[in-house]
Amino acid sequence: MQPHGILLALDEPGLTIAQASENAVRLLGTSSPLTDLGLDEVMSPESFTLLKHILNFADPRPLAPLRLMIGGRLFDGIAHRHNGRLILELEPAIPSGDDFDPDRLVKFTLTNLRNDLRLREFCGIVAREVRTLTGFDRVMIYRFDPDWNGEVVAEEKRDDLEPFLGLHYPASDIPAQARRLYHLNLVRHIPDLTYASSPLIPEMDPRTGQSLDLSHAVLRSVSPIHVEYLQNMGVGASLTISLMKDGRLWGLAACHHYAIKFLPYRVRAGCETLSILVSLQLSAKLDAEDLRNCVEAQNCLGRLTNKMAGSAEPEEALGGQLDDLTGLTRSEGAAVVLGKRVILAGQTPEVEQIRGMIRWLQAGGQDDHAVHHLSAEFPDAGQTSGLLAVRFGEDEFLLWFRPEKAAAVYWAGNPHYKRVVTGPNGSRLSPRGSFAAWKESQLGRSEPWGECEREAARGLRDAVRAVQARRTAGMQAEALRRDDFLAAVAHELRNPLSPIRNATNLIRLSSARPEMIAPATDMIDRQVGHLTRIVDDLWDASRAGRGKLQVLLERINLTEVVRDAAEDARSGMETAGLILEIQVPSEPVWVLGDAVRLAQVAGNLLTNARKFTDRGGRVAVDLSTGEGVATLTVADTGVGIPAAELPKVFVAFAQVEETVERSREGLGLGLALVKAFAELHGGGVRVESAGVGLGATFRVNIPLDPSP
Repeated sequence: MQPHGILLALDEPGLTIAQASENAVRLLGTSSPLTDLGLDEVMSPESFTLLKHILNFADPRPLAPLRLMIGGRLFDGIAHRHNGRLILELEPAIPSGDDFDPDRLVKFTLTNLRNDLRLREFCGIVAREVRTLTGFDRVMIYRFDPDWNGEVVAEEKRDDLEPFLGLHYPASDIPAQARRLYHLNLVRHIPDLTYASSPLIPEMDPRTGQSLDLSHAVLRSVSPIHVEYLQNMGVGASLTISLMKDGRLWGLAACHHYAIKFLPYRVRAGCETLSILVSLQLSAKLDAEDLRNCVEAQNCLGRLTNKMAGSAEPEEALGGQLDDLTGLTRSEGAAVVLGKRVILAGQTPEVEQIRGMIRWLQAGGQDDHAVHHLSAEFPDAGQTSGLLAVRFGEDEFLLWFRPEKAAAVYWAGNPHYKRVVTGPNGSRLSPRGSFAAWKESQLGRSEPWGECEREAARGLRDAVRAVQARRTAGMQAEALRRDDFLAAVAHELRNPLSPIRNATNLIRLSSARPEMIAPATDMIDRQVGHLTRIVDDLWDASRAGRGKLQVLLERINLTEVVRDAAEDARSGMETAGLILEIQVPSEPVWVLGDAVRLAQVAGNLLTNARKFTDRGGRVAVDLSTGEGVATLTVADTGVGIPAAELPKVFVAFAQVEETVERSREGLGLGLALVKAFAELHGGGVRVESAGVGLGATFRVNIPLDPSP
């Protein structure tokens, strides 16, 4: 244990001392060891009563510090349970100073941080505030990379100290076991790096015969190598605050003091609150940056998809869209490989070199591959350092290229230093003794490809496949190809829906100006709902085409289903300036049906009527019975349907020719699904129209259920 405090391992419920740190006798002023004593024998009655009350809570940690009087001396008590053992840690109660306001930590995070700050600016403010609140000589915000190397991205320090800003530290400086402890304990304090540790008496837990697990103990001693490491830097005391993102260690606020410095637990608890709140802000800012990149990529993807849709040679069209094709993945060049034909855009390798890359990708079975140090995997890379590749056919690929991004990385000392020393515990690696800036050039590497860019590349691949599927569907068996296309598109569209919803919540939670953001988030929510309906329609149409669409038949009241669907549509009708008339029987209309699917039938008919009826028009909904069937009628005063086009109405994706120029939304699946669902219920649907401009009437028949 660190010797500035005492650790007691207690048996419950009697609170008998099973283990105590050796320094307990000295700090408590007792004349004999504490083991096997009851805590009430060394603690004032008032403090013992307080502690017994606090220990009624399953987790007493949030209630720390407890002011406890022991041996005539006031202590801050920190209690926690772990592996069935109650552990009580005692630190001498030291005033935190009249100028310390722990609430400022929360106020700082909630009110003083502007959400429009970029990440490094934000980290700079955090470093400055942590130094103000703790009084340490130096505070660094230290960020881990994917390989656990660290970089100082922000720093606040005494003016006379050498700057560490921008220096990198190898992953070996903070090994995996240390990172695990930073994950478990958000705040780690070493007030005196010259301390001599205090062992536990007895050394092993008497109940288990094993070492006491001190993973969550604030007084737990520190690795001698870590102490030596900090002493080599001239540090006298340290404080480390963990910074998390999505439950994973993102970085640290590393605080150094060049003399002994003790922070009372009350201050450290505030730092733990700061860790949690700043981690939330970090996650929001990092996700917002990713979101901006993804939005830009989606805009490029949309333009590329539209360009392909309007071209007789869709793949050829990609080569003519240089800015969007390279902007999709933030690359310098791209290639569309169609067998022996290669279409180039921007800065690319030679065609023969690209063909060599294709053979290498095919040999490795790599249909989706991203690498930022290509020469390490493909020796003939030439000047290309970054390659992003997706495959969309047998010998058809989309490739993007990035040039070398030569970088000079400045390490805090030689990161490759290793020195073995021999001591009382045998041989071990010694930490670096020099932290002078050490330059290392990293060649042959490009900027790494992010997940957003890889997802955008896969999105374009799927769009190309969709175009090819539509083209193939016109030349081969249309129904089979269309169903495959529907299943593929539905699968790919479903994947981004959850991230879009998460992004909506993120924008709403992290915004400093909710009055500006709320309309945007509402729009995203509406678009997500629209995308969800498209995906559901695609899945249903795909199942229908393969004969796998199902309904769950139960005895239901069709009156309620139709009335509810009509009321749900009322808001949209009113917004479109339409008059909605609803006529349903007052008594139940019983059918054997699937309530969800029949609501979808009514909803699709109403949506269709709204889309094709101009402002000021009428839509009428009627439910009637007769001759053993229930008939749902939806009539509108809209644009009508030419007689020659009536057979197309219920065909998926078929577009009815209109005599009035206008843009219509949707995929042409709604009425096809109405027909499929009606037939699955043993009924049918028909349409009537007197012609263009004279509206349309749809009638769906569902057999009545004669059973009581």
